[in-house]
Amino acid sequence: MARCADAMGDTASAAALFRQRLSPTLATRLFPDAHRRIMDAADGESAPGVSRVTLAGGERYPTTNERARQTPALAPYARRGELIACQPSLHVVEQALVWHDSEHTLVLASDGTPIRALSEGCATIAAAASARRTAAWVDGEVLLLGGRGAGNYYHWLLDHLPKLGVLERVAEPSERTSDTARPSGAPRVLVDALSADFQTRTLAQLGIAANRVVTTRGHGRWLRVERLLVPRLDNRLGLHAGRWQRDWLRERFGLSPLTPATRAPGADGARLFIARDGARALRHGSALTRVLDAHGLRTVFPERLSVTEQAALFDTAELIVGPHGAGLANAVFARPGCVLVELYARYLPPCFWALATIGELDYANLSTQPDAALADGRADDPVGEARDLPQRSREPIDVDPERLSTLLDALLPQSQAATSSHAA
Repeated sequence: MARCADAMGDTASAAALFRQRLSPTLATRLFPDAHRRIMDAADGESAPGVSRVTLAGGERYPTTNERARQTPALAPYARRGELIACQPSLHVVEQALVWHDSEHTLVLASDGTPIRALSEGCATIAAAASARRTAAWVDGEVLLLGGRGAGNYYHWLLDHLPKLGVLERVAEPSERTSDTARPSGAPRVLVDALSADFQTRTLAQLGIAANRVVTTRGHGRWLRVERLLVPRLDNRLGLHAGRWQRDWLRERFGLSPLTPATRAPGADGARLFIARDGARALRHGSALTRVLDAHGLRTVFPERLSVTEQAALFDTAELIVGPHGAGLANAVFARPGCVLVELYARYLPPCFWALATIGELDYANLSTQPDAALADGRADDPVGEARDLPQRSREPIDVDPERLSTLLDALLPQSQAATSSHAA
């Protein structure tokens, strides 16, 4: 840890920024030299007591959706021609030091050397916040499950829970490309906190009881762990997921494996309109309600259902329409051929288009501000854009019922004839 402390520079300022919960992106830009010095010294993967298992990966998924290619925010990704799945890995760190909160993770080998591949957020802030603290001891084998966004349903479901799938895959000898580390059994899991009900419920569904969860918030966030397991899934913006993650989630939440006979939605598949309260809530009106009714769309609030119930519902869907937000993450449970329509204002990261591409869904989108600037937060002034991003990501989505109806008619030419079988 001394190496980090020497590189921090203005420790008091960095610690104050941690208390203000500044975003890691802005914090790193405010302390670029200190962050770089810490990460330049981050050669801990070769330190004693650090080993790694690497799994097969690199599957390629063609990006052929023409609507995505014509959407300014998605075009840079869609025009690459393919998405490439990451190669998952599992690191085992004996006597690890770890700082972990909701935004920053800094993992160090037993000798205090940072491990770049296992750290995220702003190293300066993590190092400053842990300075002059005594690390709390955690015995046994513990798997680092949490990370940035873990309190958000999308990130928890698609970025963090599949880390448990990495652990399961490590147990299969045919999956490994190296055999330098191996977990000894069923470890406890480490998160910043269980701040949302869906976290506790999903862990219980996966057989992880509350007494097997270690929260860093309850231990002061600065820990020394006897044996730390760190699954690594490089899935930024959802662009590098593997199809195995979809199949793993389907199985763990009670759905049957996809076979040639069950891959496509049924003839009477559900048509779902995903509603939500609070941020990004759609402003409903009678005209919008008439469009939904005319196309046989049933309004659902996913957050009012258990994750198992959400999985079962989305498994039956032939059409999913909803505003950009965590509720659309349940499209991971949909069968190939289901149509996913994403509604957005000025905020459109590629995550749900990527989810549809990897999951073999038909994707379309509709902007409620068709003349707006790029919707994914990129511009010549990235710091200014990053400051504006929270505001834009929470803007209400005002759907033009006529434009939505036209889009649905184009996607589902027979929708009017099929209304009677879906409107119940």
